[in-house]
Amino acid sequence: LTLLGSPVASAEILRTGGVDLEYRISGEGEPLLLVHGFGSCIDHSWGAVIPALSRSWRVIAVHQRGHGASTNPSGRFTHAESAVDIARLLDA
Repeated sequence: LTLLGSPVASAEILRTGGVDLEYRISGEGEPLLLVHGFGSCIDHSWGAVIPALSRSWRVIAVHQRGHGASTNPSGRFTHAESAVDIARLLDA
């Protein structure tokens, strides 16, 4: 797939800490992490700009727990848990 002349990354899943995190990587270069706001998703927050950003950066976009295809077994959302999830994703 392409969008505005750039490839659209396919979704990947990382299982970490009992949570499945959906993320997408596109482009090459220095990494640029994109995290959507609460109640949003990758496509609504970043979909329009990922193609342009991925021409200069290795864009890593993640769905926070309970968003997109990311699971949230506890049924709660805290910023502290989200930070741990993202740190685990970056470590992987």
